[in-house]
Amino acid sequence: MLDAFRKKGPTHQERAIETLARGMEMLQGRMFKQAMIQFQAAMELDKPVIVEKISQSFQEAYGKRDFEAGLALGLILIRDRENDFELANAIGNCARRQKNYKQANNLYQHALKINRGYKKAFYNLAASMGKVEKYDDEVRFAIERFANMADYILPDYHFDPKLIDKIEARLTSDHRSKVAQQIQNFKIELARAEGQDDYMETRRIRMDLEKLALTAKEPIQPAQVKEALVKRIGEAEQAPEPSLKQIGGERMNLVIYSLINKDGAAALAQIKHLNQIGIKPEFMEMCAGIALDLTGQPEKAVDLFNRLLADEPNNRFLNANLGILYRRQGNVLLSTKYLAIAAALLERSDGLYRLSDLIEIADQSFEQGNKEKAQMLYQLVCEEVDKVEPLMKLGEIYLAKDMLEEATGVFNKIKEKDPDNKLVAERLKEIHDSYFEKAESFFRDNKYKAAAGVFERALSVMRLPETIRKTASVYQVMRKPLRYEALMAEFEELKAIEQALLEEKERQSNILLGKAYLKKKHWSKAIEHFENAFRMKLDKDVFVYLATIYKQLRKNEEMRDLLNRWNRMVEHEDKKRRFGEG
Repeated sequence: MLDAFRKKGPTHQERAIETLARGMEMLQGRMFKQAMIQFQAAMELDKPVIVEKISQSFQEAYGKRDFEAGLALGLILIRDRENDFELANAIGNCARRQKNYKQANNLYQHALKINRGYKKAFYNLAASMGKVEKYDDEVRFAIERFANMADYILPDYHFDPKLIDKIEARLTSDHRSKVAQQIQNFKIELARAEGQDDYMETRRIRMDLEKLALTAKEPIQPAQVKEALVKRIGEAEQAPEPSLKQIGGERMNLVIYSLINKDGAAALAQIKHLNQIGIKPEFMEMCAGIALDLTGQPEKAVDLFNRLLADEPNNRFLNANLGILYRRQGNVLLSTKYLAIAAALLERSDGLYRLSDLIEIADQSFEQGNKEKAQMLYQLVCEEVDKVEPLMKLGEIYLAKDMLEEATGVFNKIKEKDPDNKLVAERLKEIHDSYFEKAESFFRDNKYKAAAGVFERALSVMRLPETIRKTASVYQVMRKPLRYEALMAEFEELKAIEQALLEEKERQSNILLGKAYLKKKHWSKAIEHFENAFRMKLDKDVFVYLATIYKQLRKNEEMRDLLNRWNRMVEHEDKKRRFGEG
């Protein structure tokens, strides 16, 4: 009877829900590992109830794009639903959204082990392997542009994208003109034969005319075009002043045409010749990879493409063609990976394969004053290549739009590559001065905290002595002695360095003037400038100049004085060095 009055403890379900609640609180506090421990403990207490609640929470997190929370919940959930391939795929997406590609790959592979035909997981795995930020059906839609593409994607012909069209048009015109002349000649012969009532000759001529008429309609053959391309190569090589660029371009045109006609051996022969003469036109090595595959050497082709991609991971041609190469080999996963990379890159560049074309459009937009478009394009270019020119244009756009932090970052990046770039130094000074003026305005309005913040920004661009002194004075007003003293110490140090540089400049000027006067044998002026330089710094060369003059002019007293000063200066320098070492 007493048991009935005793207070009952919490049930397993109640304890499980309490534990789950603690886990959810930790999840909201972004304490994911601790939350997962609580979720696991809750499942051990009452699995059916907790699994259902975690499943609902996962769906909510995934729907709200809280992928970090989704991953923590999903990894607990998958332990109970090991055969749920759709869940594994969704958790993989959560992992990939956080750049955890290895974990994402494992989850997609787990989904495919359960259901080999689950296309979403397959496409997600390929995209994850290529670090492409597309998910589920987005991947399939992205690579649809390559769906019916059986042949490799080749660059335009050098010098003229419509080169082959023009060659074929000229050959067609020449052929038809020749046939027209032959027809005219046959017609004259026909009239003569008919006038002589020569039946057999008339019949023969008529048959020849019919054949000629058919010949006029025959298309130009690849062999004829190749002959025309070879002729262009010969003309380039035999020019009075041969151009390597012209020769390389003409040979590459033959390479591209050979590849279009599936003649890998001819392409390789031209590439070999280009290598022998030391010319490497753009896309030559990629074309070599395609030619290797066409000549039955796919493994070598893959190796070459991978080496090229290691240097140019964002090259659209290389990614697309490696995808096509893997497709030709039957490797669907790797084909999808590289085609997805190519598709994502092409989407960013508005379908343009060559980055040079993108730069050209960006330059045009910049010159036309379309800053928004130019900025977007230069940002894309600068993410893919590390060149000064597009970086400089991007920095100029940021500066014009008063995006000073972004401009500073770009100009500093250029400065790392080209420390002596004068234009960059000017732009950084402009940014510094802009911050400085804003800070002074705040200071005049007694907005000291704002002034200090903007002065600090100016210092992050350039640490000029006057700016350091001004910033220190603001902190002094704000009664922040530590920052004030640190800045003033830096100011004094910079001023000392500045003074030393000025003195050294003056010393070098005296040495140069001394040498000039010495050459003209203006002894007193030479002595004056060399003495000025010698008094400023211990210098053996200057000492020798003075000693030589004094000896030549027999100035014995001055010579003794010079030696005494030399000895005293050497002794002083020795003491300074020993003191410094101590």
